[in-house]
Amino acid sequence: MKVKIVAPIFGFENIVEVEFEEIVKRLSKEELDKRPLFKDFEKAKKLFFKRDEIYTKLADFIIENKNLGETIQKIRSYYASRFK
Repeated sequence: MKVKIVAPIFGFENIVEVEFEEIVKRLSKEELDKRPLFKDFEKAKKLFFKRDEIYTKLADFIIENKNLGETIQKIRSYYASRFK
């Protein structure tokens, strides 16, 4: 299951879907130590999924984040078509 990260771009709310485990994997030990919520992974995971419905309602655009280059290209293409 994926979590959604709300990212405002050009005044629109965009959601980048990322697996919870991938988010944790991307954080260094120092980052994890700075984030109190991640001291209890199950609690952090539940909170992310609880917010999923809210984030989805806010989104103008939702994209699955498989790799950075592909994600950036999809976002660019979306906005290029919106602002022609």
